[in-house]
Amino acid sequence: MTNQITIKIKLFGFLQNCSNEEEIKITTSRGSTVCQVKELLLKKLSGDERLAQLPQNCVLATDEEILFDDFELRENINLVVLPPVCGG
Repeated sequence: MTNQITIKIKLFGFLQNCSNEEEIKITTSRGSTVCQVKELLLKKLSGDERLAQLPQNCVLATDEEILFDDFELRENINLVVLPPVCGG
């Protein structure tokens, strides 16, 4: 068993524009948390200063649930980034 896992993350809107991709893959250590993966995502999408607040303002989710920052991710999990919502 390897100590690395690969996570697919689906991007929408602004994040998709920053990466020029609809989906990216991140390889990280087994046992990594959502918070750690958001930091890796930020590094992967670096280059746009508006991304500086990404970890604090966005959440990651599966098809079934929103994940808390301390959630431990598993191999082959598919995630989406839910950006902050504005409006009234």
